[in-house]
Amino acid sequence: MDRRILQHLVRALASAALVAAPLASRAATVTILHVNDSHSHLEAVGPRGAHFLGTRGGLAKAATVVAHERARTPDALFVHAGDVFQGDVGFNATYGVAELQLLAAPRPFGLGLDAMAVGNHEFHLGP
Repeated sequence: MDRRILQHLVRALASAALVAAPLASRAATVTILHVNDSHSHLEAVGPRGAHFLGTRGGLAKAATVVAHERARTPDALFVHAGDVFQGDVGFNATYGVAELQLLAAPRPFGLGLDAMAVGNHEFHLGP
């Protein structure tokens, strides 16, 4: 590595440390609400309950949990770690549009997703 580049890098890191030091002294709590591998399941799946509804998972159930937690912690971040697509027959009808609309729509009608990673199933229809 060129000596001048190394010197600039060291100066930049030292400057960043000096600027960040006062910020680091303040404690902060970050609440992260996280889902992943929802695989187009808008409705809950699994064993059926008394009303013949699935008892596990589903973006509709996630929306209820996220809304409850955001009522307690309004600044909570809601993230999806990928693999929104593929898995439910509904995906074949909308190619993921319904899932993305539900995730991206602002509250109270959607989940108000703050960030999403791209999983391997997001590429089933191409890049």
